[in-house]
Amino acid sequence: MSFVFLATCFVALFALTNFLQSYLGLFPKIARTYKTSINVPDDSLLKTSSIYLSDNTAIQDSDSEYRPWLTIKAIEQGIFIAQKKSLILLFPQKCLIPWNKMTLVNEKQSALKKQYLYKVECGEKNIYILAKEKFEKGVYGS
Repeated sequence: MSFVFLATCFVALFALTNFLQSYLGLFPKIARTYKTSINVPDDSLLKTSSIYLSDNTAIQDSDSEYRPWLTIKAIEQGIFIAQKKSLILLFPQKCLIPWNKMTLVNEKQSALKKQYLYKVECGEKNIYILAKEKFEKGVYGS
């Protein structure tokens, strides 16, 4: 009987955690603003090793949202971003940001890495994306 109770608690906690990860934060806000029904095949997606989201241009690790499980594809209409990860994702989010709603703000180059800062118009407040990839129309194919 206690096993059933513990299993039920685990499933409920897992579902709650999945729900919070998929509906709270900056990426779900972008996904609600630029909701899409487009599906892009998994084999054509670029898996990001790091992507940081912030509502401030001065992105720092302490005040930004790190989403390592996002996959990105530049297509003709804009940037397709899907929330995928290795664990079971109960509430996946995806969006298509049109090219005219996303602009390159800054390109930082250091001896070890390049980083690109993009501004995404998202309602009243802009959201900033810091990524290792440079998103350009047609770079990854369509």
